[in-house]
Formats: sequence, structure tokens, C-alpha cells
Amino acid sequence: MNNLYDLNKKGTLVLSYYRSGTHYLQDVIMLTLPNTKRYGEICDDGTVKQLLQTSQSYMVAIMNSVEPKFNLVAHPEILKDWHVIKLTRKNKLQHFISYWFWEQNTMQQRFNNTGKFKHHGTDNEVYVSALTKKQHCDISAVKNWLQEQLVLEFLPYNYTVDYDELGNIGDGLISWEPNQYGDITLNNLFTNGTEIQDLLENFKYEK
Repeated sequence: MNNLYDLNKKGTLVLSYYRSGTHYLQDVIMLTLPNTKRYGEICDDGTVKQLLQTSQSYMVAIMNSVEPKFNLVAHPEILKDWHVIKLTRKNKLQHFISYWFWEQNTMQQRFNNTGKFKHHGTDNEVYVSALTKKQHCDISAVKNWLQEQLVLEFLPYNYTVDYDELGNIGDGLISWEPNQYGDITLNNLFTNGTEIQDLLENFKYEK
């Protein structure tokens, strides 16, 4: 748990991408530390101005938004005042399935967590009931989805954790309630599921 914060910094910044468990990780950190300030999703205005702000309390923030990450690649020194956690989701097949279902909610439903597919804890039957007619997924949209995550690999960080490890870090403070996709595959969702799977399984980045 000590890897999740550094009280000599102004706060913890979770660098990640949507549908990777960022809010759960934020909750774990905030329950561990008293007198913390929840920043939620930071820098949604496309700038990094919020990262430069100060607070009396230790801040815990999430950056999923892509645009400010490019600013940080150009000015990584901004992150020196933050304890940076890179949160990954290496299983890209499950990640894309999760992302696709979540995007079926309207923007308002996603914001209020009122859609058919909840932020977390959605039962498998809900997903299975949605498997009606397969769709064709534009492969360029999948490539763009991967590109938006690639910038994360060019940013400095202090500690890294993967989505599949989140269930082990709660330390009894909070229950881990991932959505239950079960054995749903890309071929259950898309007419070109095999093409998408080939792209996702073979997408690797190494410095």
C-alpha cells in the first residue's frame, strides 16, 4: 500500500485510460489516507493547469483524458511534484469488450452511472442479454483506441499496477466488484471479431 502514495509530494496522480479501474484505485488510496482531497478526473479541459494547483490536503487525482498527456510528454517536469501511478490493463481483449459495452450507454448515463451497463458490478446476465445482432466494427476505430493509450508509455511514473492486480490491493478497505463479462468474446459482438482479436493480441509496445 505504501507504493500508492508519497506524502512528500502534493498528491497521487493515477495515469491510465478509461475502463481500467481508476476510480477503484482512487477509492483505495483515499480510504488509506486521512484528510485527502478527491480530484476525480483531472485536466478534462485539455490543459495541465490543474496539476499545477496546490492544496492544503494530499490530493488524489485521475488522468484518463488523452489530450493533457501529450502536454506532459512535452513537459514531464510537471509530474515531479506528484506521486505518479501508471495503471494498465494489459488484457486488451477484455479491455476492449469492457470499453465497447460502456460506450453503449449515453454520455449522460455514463456520467450518472444510470445506464444498462454499470460502472462496476454488472452481472453477466446483463451482458449476455445484449448479445442480439452482431455489428461490424470499423478496424480504424480500434487502432485509434490503441493509439490513445500508447502515449501513456512515454510518461514517467513512480509505480505501476495492472487492472488484474487491483483485487489484491484493497486490503479489506473496499470490495472489488468487476463487471462480469464471463466467456463473452469479440466474435460474439462483431462480425469481424477475429480481425479485431488478431490486432489486439499482437499489439505490443516495448521501449
